[in-house]
Amino acid sequence: MGLGFLAMLALLSSNDWFFLFLCIELLTLSSYCLIGLARTRRALEAVIKYFAAGALSACFLLFGILLLFISTETTSFFAFPATQSTALSFSVFVTSAMLLKTGASPFHY
Repeated sequence: MGLGFLAMLALLSSNDWFFLFLCIELLTLSSYCLIGLARTRRALEAVIKYFAAGALSACFLLFGILLLFISTETTSFFAFPATQSTALSFSVFVTSAMLLKTGASPFHY
């Protein structure tokens, strides 16, 4: 429980995309543990599915952050790519990563 609380506090104080990614992954790590606490067959299946969706979401978010870093040479929240194509692809990757992480409608299974 302490790791999740610490991750939430750090998430609130983040001002960088990479630090935001680290905080979200720490928060989901504690969520995996809480889901698997029941030790039933359904809980194990839920943890495996949630881990697979989280891994895919992490890849999308890291690729979006990589595009931002290549374009602006910083990962700050206040930097935005100069070209429209890079800005659009960054927005698509980050939005799809967040929607996949939350299990929103087109990304749930």
